[in-house]
Amino acid sequence: MKKWIKSTAAMALTASLLAGCGSPGSTASKAEDGAQQASTGAADQFKEKLSLNLMSITYEGGGWPDKHPMIDYLNKKFNVDLKFQWVPSDSYTEKLGVLAASNSFPDAFFIDMNNFLKWRDKGVFLDVKPLLGNYPNLTKDIKPETFAIGNPSGKIYGVPVYTPETRDTLVIRKDWLDKLGLKYPTNTDELYNVAKAFAKNDPDGNGKEDTVGFSTSISGGTTFNNLDYLKFAFGLANGWKEVNGALVPWQVQNKELKDFLGYLRKAYAEGVLDKDFAVNKNNDPSVKAEANKLGIHQLVATAIYAEGSSGSELNIKKTDPNAQWMTGAPPKGRLDTRYSRRGEP
Repeated sequence: MKKWIKSTAAMALTASLLAGCGSPGSTASKAEDGAQQASTGAADQFKEKLSLNLMSITYEGGGWPDKHPMIDYLNKKFNVDLKFQWVPSDSYTEKLGVLAASNSFPDAFFIDMNNFLKWRDKGVFLDVKPLLGNYPNLTKDIKPETFAIGNPSGKIYGVPVYTPETRDTLVIRKDWLDKLGLKYPTNTDELYNVAKAFAKNDPDGNGKEDTVGFSTSISGGTTFNNLDYLKFAFGLANGWKEVNGALVPWQVQNKELKDFLGYLRKAYAEGVLDKDFAVNKNNDPSVKAEANKLGIHQLVATAIYAEGSSGSELNIKKTDPNAQWMTGAPPKGRLDTRYSRRGEP
């Protein structure tokens, strides 16, 4: 459902890997030394064990334990000692700032484009272009024009990250639909009616009005997490859209924004939208889904049935053995409603 733009962020690699901290004047010599070391390393087939510290974002409240089959496999195959630092998505940008101030970056970490451009212009990163020839498996699927994004001419300060064209999908509690005699919604009005029934008609059967139709969060300055299926139905762009030959950012789509926010305002006033959305952390909607309190959600498709994945059906079954997610197409925008856009879904 969610269409992601490729290479809008970069992977910055430091120290013994592909990029590092240093003044602009020291970049060339460091790169030459690194290239020589890389060539020697390739020749000896990983005879010398390398310790690597990697920092990664976690969106589900945790990460791999230190003793994990994948870490064991990589350590053995490449003769390395991997140490992972897992940082919740809500505080990742703040963590980067702390590391930058203390000059204590890990060997490898993900960095968003804004911070990448800021630190690039301050000469923080090592030019890794002279080293890339030693790593054909790293670069064979990345086009030169992709490497050029965010980098000055003739230099490369980070390796771009690829994300899938489609990732998240809409999920709805099928057992709640069946219990309340409802069908899978096909447009925004039908979705609203289903969400309202989930919030008001006691789908969990505990005799209390304590369930939520749909939820979201605005944690970390992001805009309505987990609601892509609604944003796109109202015609809001995924970042940018082309209008009459010009690129228009979603923030200036006044008509679409007004309709979308009007829909949310009505949902909030009627108790359909999670009352806590403004203070929710990024992962809170998934936590509420696991607690058998949320009926409509957005999940990474591979996480829907995966054990341990936040919001997965298996996790909800620990609370309600009859819980069942149902996937389907996102809702269409209606042609004759004041809450949704006019045009194609």
